[in-house]
Amino acid sequence: MAKKIIILQPGPRHLFWSTGAYLFWSLKKKYDFIIFVSLDFKKDYLFQKLITHSSVLEVIYYPKKYKFNLKYQFNIIKKIKKILQYKPSLLLQNTINYLEDQYLYHLSKKANKDLLVFVYNPTIFRKKSEVISEHILRKRVHIERLSQKIPFPNNYKIAEFILNLKSMLKTSKVTPIISYLIGGVFINFPFDIYSGYLNKKVINQLNDSNVSYITFTPYFDAELNYYNCKKIYYLVHPAIKNAYQLFKYLNFKKINLNQILILPTYGNIKLSKIKDKGNQNQELKKIANKWLEALKIIKNKVKVNKVFLKLHPAMMNDLHWDEIISYLISKDKDIKIISKNQSAESLILSSKIILGDNSSALWWSSLFQEKITISLDIFDYEGGNFFDNFSNDIIYINDLKSLKKVNFRKSKISKINSRKIKTIQNIL
Repeated sequence: MAKKIIILQPGPRHLFWSTGAYLFWSLKKKYDFIIFVSLDFKKDYLFQKLITHSSVLEVIYYPKKYKFNLKYQFNIIKKIKKILQYKPSLLLQNTINYLEDQYLYHLSKKANKDLLVFVYNPTIFRKKSEVISEHILRKRVHIERLSQKIPFPNNYKIAEFILNLKSMLKTSKVTPIISYLIGGVFINFPFDIYSGYLNKKVINQLNDSNVSYITFTPYFDAELNYYNCKKIYYLVHPAIKNAYQLFKYLNFKKINLNQILILPTYGNIKLSKIKDKGNQNQELKKIANKWLEALKIIKNKVKVNKVFLKLHPAMMNDLHWDEIISYLISKDKDIKIISKNQSAESLILSSKIILGDNSSALWWSSLFQEKITISLDIFDYEGGNFFDNFSNDIIYINDLKSLKKVNFRKSKISKINSRKIKTIQNIL
């Protein structure tokens, strides 16, 4: 008997390796897959290994281009129609709020009104204020990045105006009219993370349809509540059971070595208003020296053979972190810099101690009881205390003296009993 078919749209590569890959691994015996991803997945050698699995019927790639490019939209529609020839019965999406997601969702539902849709974008926010802070952070990062490409005075304000204009166009009547004329479906975005816009009518329509939401953090679902999402499933994260199996299948044999992995997150360093270059350099050195102090304390307490540092993919061409890294490796020759494009998850699995600030990768690391996961709130970052009282599985440090007192040999006791929580196999 032929297996039913799932469309998997996992979002960007780092989110595929944090969740999407393990959903696939959990369901591969029961379902076949069509995977819909951006063109940069072709450069991911682990992904290319994974898709040779017999449960992957086809991978459809799309280029990431300017969203109001009509030629691009026609191309997206053409690719989705090719997917729908497989007559899928389930759609697994990381989110439903970008152009490709919207076209896939609406065209799939138009082809099969009974299609079940599961949106599994993981959330680790406990309060509405944290969700709003994340929106502000993302907007600031995009403005900073865009401003670097504008060779004019007041480039930051110009970048902010351009981003606000794009948000206005995205949530205006223009988008659904264009999508109906070229694709026969009305696209309406539920929300916009840069402006804070919420389309309550669209969200209510999703709640009344066959859309369900999945979260893997039962006590931290503020984002789903913020968007007023209904029909929420609380599940055990599939990586807990499947991550080691999956990477073993991919011939990734270096597991749980006696090494430290440093994972800073994006958007924390705000130096755009400091005009004096010398003062900027001093601030960056202060941040770098705090990382070095923390690293020295850990190395004095635990025998380690390697130290790796990997930046978030969003920190591509981040000039601040380029300077910090240059300083770090000049002071500590043990630090090896890993490509931003390499899977953070594979590095976490191969490391014993995971050291970060308020990076969401720390949450993923904390899923594994054998890992020592440390959040450093010593940089005066806004939201730097995100992991304070988050769970017993993350060691929160707000001063270096307390880091010296940490017992790295003490076993962790998780607050969450995963045996009482359903798995993805229980609902699909």
